[in-house]
Amino acid sequence: SSAEHRLYFTSSEQRITNHELIRAIAAVQGKRVLVLPVPRPLLYLAMRVATAFSAVTGVRNQLDEKQYRQMTEPSFVCTSARLTADTGWKATTTLHDCAARAAAGYAAAGLLPK
Repeated sequence: SSAEHRLYFTSSEQRITNHELIRAIAAVQGKRVLVLPVPRPLLYLAMRVATAFSAVTGVRNQLDEKQYRQMTEPSFVCTSARLTADTGWKATTTLHDCAARAAAGYAAAGLLPK
């Protein structure tokens, strides 16, 4: 018999914006961050230049069309509603605590500057 496989997202019930996430990550590292909006036409131009540069040089493109589309979407919803319905699981960690745990793990692995 084959077992049913399901994909679940884990998320807080709290709505978190990209800016809040970036600021929380910076805060737990004792850093400040300035979030500057980039006009969509400028971002599009950067994507086209990066794509052309990658095609010519073979350097991995960090800003391709897929990334551009994701960055310009008005929102991304990640919900754990299915996980909660199937298992009763609910997030209990705050954004700050989650960011602090993640930063500690990355630091322990040597992936963050000391």
